[in-house]
Amino acid sequence: MFGIDVSRHQGEIDWSKVKKDFAIIKITNKGNVVEDKFEQNYKGCIDNNIPVGGYKYVYATTVNEARAEAEGMLKVLNGRKLPYGIWIDMEDKTIRPIGKQALSAVIITEAEILKAAGYDVGIYCNLDWYKNVLDSKTLEKSFPFWIARYPKLDNGSYNENSTLSPKSFAVAWQYSSKGKVNGIKGNVDMDVLFVPIEEVFGKKVEDMKV
Repeated sequence: MFGIDVSRHQGEIDWSKVKKDFAIIKITNKGNVVEDKFEQNYKGCIDNNIPVGGYKYVYATTVNEARAEAEGMLKVLNGRKLPYGIWIDMEDKTIRPIGKQALSAVIITEAEILKAAGYDVGIYCNLDWYKNVLDSKTLEKSFPFWIARYPKLDNGSYNENSTLSPKSFAVAWQYSSKGKVNGIKGNVDMDVLFVPIEEVFGKKVEDMKV
C-alpha cells in the first residue's frame, strides 16, 4: 500500500485529487501548538475516504515533557479516529544526546497515554536513529517501526528491489522526500506499507467515520 505524509510544508492540498492508499498528517508542533494544516488535512482525508494516521515530531527530553506532548495531541484530536495510528517521530538533533534509556522513557510515556485513549502507536525514525540512537531491539518488541531512507539519486520513484529497503525489520518505508502527487504543489514524502494495517497493529482497521 502506498501513501504520503504531510504537514504545513505542503501548503494547500486538493485532497480530491490525491489518489493514495493512506495519508499520515502532522498533529502538533513544538510547544504543543496545533499544526497549521491539521484540521484542513484531516477533513480532506475524511471527505475523500483516504485512511488517515498522524505523527508527532518529538522534542521531549523528560517524562514530564513527553506527557505534555501526548496530552497536547489528545486535546487536538478530541476523540477523532486515526486508523493508521499515531507515529512518534524520533529524529530531532536536540534530543539525540539524552541517551537510549531516556529516549525510550519518552517514547513509552507518550505511547502509554495515547494507547490509553484508544490510539495505536508506532515509531518513525531514520536508519541512523534505528541503528545507533534508539534502543530499537527492545522497542521493536512493542512498537512497529517506520523507517526513512532515501537513495542518493532521489527522484520520487519506488524501487521494490532496492537494497535500501528496511522490509526485514520495519513495517513501513519512507522511500522518498521528492515525490510528486496530484493535488499537491511541490515535493511530498512518499511511503510504502509492507503489510496490511491490520498486521501492523494487530487489529482490524477501524471505521473512518468521526
